Amino acid sequence: MSLPTKKEPSGVGAHGGVQSNPELRGGTVGLLHGQVKQSGDPEHTPQQSLYSAARKLVAAGFSVLPVNDDKRPNLRTWKEYQSRIPNAEELESWFLNSDSFGVAVVCGRVSEHLEVIDLDAKNDTSGTLNKAAEAAIRELAPGLWERLVIEKSRSGGLHLYFRSPSPEGNSKLAHCPNMDGKPSVIAETRGEGGYVVCAPTPGYVVIQGSLDSPPVLTVEEREDLLAAVRTLDRTPEKVSHPSPVPAKRTDSKTPLDDFNERGDALEVLLRHGWKVGNELPDGRRYLRRPGKTDKGWSASWNHKGRGTMTVFSSNAEPFETAPTSYSPAAIYTLLECDGDFSRAAAELREKGYGKTEVAPDLRERLLARRFNHASAPPKPAPRFKISGKTVCTAGNLTSISAQAKVGKSAFVGAAISAMICAESGKSDRDNLGLAAVAPEGRHLLHFDTEQSPYDADRLVRTALRRAGVEVPPDFIASFGLAGFSAPDLQASLEMQMEDLAQSGGNYAVIIDGVADLVTDVNDPAECNELIARLHALAITYDCSIICVVHENPAQDSGKMRGHLGSQLERKCESNLRLQRTKEKEITLVSGDKMRGAPITENEGPRFRWSLIEDMHVSIETKAKTKESEKRERLESLAEDAFNSSGKDSLRYTDLVGRLRDGSKFSQSTAEDYVRQMRALKVVFKIPETGTLILNPI
Repeated sequence: MSLPTKKEPSGVGAHGGVQSNPELRGGTVGLLHGQVKQSGDPEHTPQQSLYSAARKLVAAGFSVLPVNDDKRPNLRTWKEYQSRIPNAEELESWFLNSDSFGVAVVCGRVSEHLEVIDLDAKNDTSGTLNKAAEAAIRELAPGLWERLVIEKSRSGGLHLYFRSPSPEGNSKLAHCPNMDGKPSVIAETRGEGGYVVCAPTPGYVVIQGSLDSPPVLTVEEREDLLAAVRTLDRTPEKVSHPSPVPAKRTDSKTPLDDFNERGDALEVLLRHGWKVGNELPDGRRYLRRPGKTDKGWSASWNHKGRGTMTVFSSNAEPFETAPTSYSPAAIYTLLECDGDFSRAAAELREKGYGKTEVAPDLRERLLARRFNHASAPPKPAPRFKISGKTVCTAGNLTSISAQAKVGKSAFVGAAISAMICAESGKSDRDNLGLAAVAPEGRHLLHFDTEQSPYDADRLVRTALRRAGVEVPPDFIASFGLAGFSAPDLQASLEMQMEDLAQSGGNYAVIIDGVADLVTDVNDPAECNELIARLHALAITYDCSIICVVHENPAQDSGKMRGHLGSQLERKCESNLRLQRTKEKEITLVSGDKMRGAPITENEGPRFRWSLIEDMHVSIETKAKTKESEKRERLESLAEDAFNSSGKDSLRYTDLVGRLRDGSKFSQSTAEDYVRQMRALKVVFKIPETGTLILNPI
């Protein structure tokens, strides 16, 4: 990459601040270096100014575009200019021979790795965005503000121009609540695949430096700059504070709560390589992540006086950037215990944090779970099977994961149908490889938290049609609950399970959209608490709880969403996965993370949509498909051998010879094929003669 040499910035005052500039009025345009010329000048018409500026930008290594007054490119498509710079004829056509309103510069590699930070003043309800940005950059990234090329935009905001070794795509850095309380973007980057309208477009003027010579930042300088701009975020912070389900306590503090009040989180950070700056007058301290040089800061301690840490650097794992902030207990949990809140609580309790009172029945419950050689607990009753293998048992959790639109709802409907078929004794229905085991009057509870009321209703009606019944049996209780809050869903689940326990018992619970039972799938405390509660419910009500969850988008790793998915994978007895095969219309069910025998891809059920049936239907497993193909191959070889001999029966040696000579197989291969033909009954041996004949069927 060839980057331009650094130039002294223009427009910088004696103290490093931005010099004041004349307000733009009708008929004025700002040029590359901040000059203002009247469009009435016959030698500097608006079109000529745009053309001149565009030529200078191109000469400086930028790709440019003509834009309309709505800031959209005045072209049918501009994609090609993300990878090439326009030529002289194109510039003349765009800016001298058309009605283009302004000029824009394309960001990314095509413009020698240009990036721009766009500060959008129109979304800033405080009116202080520009001043706040300057103060933050001067404070957190010393020396960078003076080097940036700065342009005032039509909205009153700023464009901050720079070049970096590896420009990324456009990304949002900071938000601000608008008049309706909803977050609006006030700062974002323009990088690969983006562009910005620039001077001398009417309303835009360069107030520091020159557009044709933005500074070249190092990777670390770029990180410092973006981290500083992230501090402008004004959305309400969400404090990450893991807290397990408390036991009965003599006071109101868990070990984690107590550590939040008395613990030294800064000491924990120092122990893990963070550097802590001096305390500021407002009680804040700046923090520098491990591995970072002595310039620039990565986070703020006691942000907004809340006794929490807010991270602005995107390279400060395991911490995420604002608006998430971290309590002392969260810092301890992430750094000392790899995010395991239970382990953190236990360690802190040993260190004297928190006081708990033993629940009155704890000793009784503990002794009930002690190993007893004379009395083994009953084996968990099976609930659902696949390919003859048990995948769900009473008292346990099961997960079903897939990408969107793969067939999860169809598989859930097939489970409902399998339950109906098992209760009614039907064995000839297509339930996509699922079979229920001895319901004996117990109930199946189904919560659909994702689909609209219409789609949730349709799922159950399709399940009834799949089972061959018109009226749903009383033991099926299905609810479409999209729009319910996480607390309401959890309360509804426990209420329904209790009600069904009083009228026959719970067989299984299917939660299609278990992620909706938490507010944050990445919150360890909330997710761990939910899964522990679900497991307790499965044990209490002697049923299986099946959790349907999405996989991470744009991946094919089978990784379920967030910490919720990771915890499910650890706690579930079976983790079933639905995935599209190479034949994109086919869905395959498999499971390799199982306490019991795995469901391999060869034996796992497969299904596809049928226009005739108007629902998904089963197709052969991979293993059966391979077996069918193998049988067809052997039948074809056998028929050719018998037909070429002109005989109805052949001795073993004659059949081997026919295969060897006719198909040019080796002796051992021909003998192996004959053995396979006999095993699959493609040919039969006549005991009386010892010869072989073709299977007449």
